[in-house]
Amino acid sequence: MKKGDMIVSITGHRPNKLGGYKVPNLLYNSVINGLNQTFDILNPDFVISGMALGVDQWAAELCVKRGIKFIAAIPFQGQESQWPSHAQVRYEQLVKKSHAAYIITPGPYAAHKMHLRNQWMVNSCDVLAAVWDGTPGGTASCIEFAQARKKKIFWVPFDNASKVPKVEPTPVMQHIPLPKVVVQAPYKKDEASKFLESVKAKAKEQAEEFKKTIEVLKKQQAKENEEKEAAQKSKNKKSKPLYEVVNTLSEEQLLELKELLMEKGVVGEGDSKKESKGKGTTPKHIYGRVIDFE
Repeated sequence: MKKGDMIVSITGHRPNKLGGYKVPNLLYNSVINGLNQTFDILNPDFVISGMALGVDQWAAELCVKRGIKFIAAIPFQGQESQWPSHAQVRYEQLVKKSHAAYIITPGPYAAHKMHLRNQWMVNSCDVLAAVWDGTPGGTASCIEFAQARKKKIFWVPFDNASKVPKVEPTPVMQHIPLPKVVVQAPYKKDEASKFLESVKAKAKEQAEEFKKTIEVLKKQQAKENEEKEAAQKSKNKKSKPLYEVVNTLSEEQLLELKELLMEKGVVGEGDSKKESKGKGTTPKHIYGRVIDFE
């Protein structure tokens, strides 16, 4: 990809919302016609596909047929592992035909990785082309994210009005028109240039915000580390046991201690007494170290 390329990301339903997994069918044909119209109008240099079953793969296959470069945005390694064997073979063949393939997040399946893939696709494109019937789900979530990012959304026209049951309005649907409002006017060259410049400016602004956020997080982490180190040092400064103190005394200090013990008549923990012969005093054992009193 180079500066000025038109990049279009695709979002759309799985086959179960578009007439079933057996294709071609009426809705499949309608979606393909709509995608052809979309590519004619937008004239993309690159198309990004999430490579899920349904619209994602249909769009990728259409790109291959039309000679449009497409990028496979794979949410995690092994996305296809639970699919039927024929679908896995088809998926692998299609990925090999991509201009590039990116695994968005490492590791095995996790539901949130689908959303991370959608966010990556939205952040990477100039226009999001949506095959959406107005129902809640992953496609609606992707559209909502694009709306929040102020991305241009192109509604792919397809014949779904009589086949999709009515649903109650959701927060997503309240501010996004249904596909019946469909095709937008073709881009004019000057309008496209202005739009791309605004996208680049927004991306630069987001990068600066991200950089500031990282700096704040680094400072917070450094502060937490300092507090942990201070707490550990404070913990390590606890008074040493008496036996450790006694074992570090010099002979002169032991002599002073002996005189103090004799004066106070104190016998330390673990001390033993024995009768001394003659005039002397009792030897004292202080935590394993013997002081012989004369």
